[in-house]
Amino acid sequence: SDTVRDYTYALKLIKEDSAKETIKLEGVRFSIQATEPDDSNSKGLYVQEDGSLGPNEHEFTTDKNGEINVKGLDAGTYTVKETHALDVYNTLPKFTLTISASGLNQDEGNNTLTVSATKGESDLVLDPVGNGGTVTLTVKNKKGSGLPLTGLNGVTFTWIAGGAVLCIGVAHLIRSRKQAEESEQE
Repeated sequence: SDTVRDYTYALKLIKEDSAKETIKLEGVRFSIQATEPDDSNSKGLYVQEDGSLGPNEHEFTTDKNGEINVKGLDAGTYTVKETHALDVYNTLPKFTLTISASGLNQDEGNNTLTVSATKGESDLVLDPVGNGGTVTLTVKNKKGSGLPLTGLNGVTFTWIAGGAVLCIGVAHLIRSRKQAEESEQE
């Protein structure tokens, strides 16, 4: 008889402040979607709490240590999306994570499993580390307004335009009162 093994992996995602790595961020939410799984029928499905895949988007929330832990992931490529950032932090663009395994051999007593992982292009996502069957991924977060530069420029322009309109209104009010006083004196 043959023995069939189906290996699954764990993901430990750590969310921390980019300026001070000792500050772990609690309450940040992520969703994980299978983009290139080993099973083509699973493409586009979302990782659920227990590591299984389902059609509904599930949000994982970081705990007080800034961590989410997911067990039961298959090898493949996943899209990780930050769905909710903390108020003073910018939302991280989505990125991909690929989990693959090597070192499996036929000798029952001598299986060693090496998990490797790669991540997308974001400089705020550190290179993942594989240890046994667990992938540890550290994600940094920068403080900011959350608005893109064009949004900040728009807000600045609005404040300046509003101030100018206010000044013009006050000047017109003063001038019209002066004219009214002059006409009363005549």
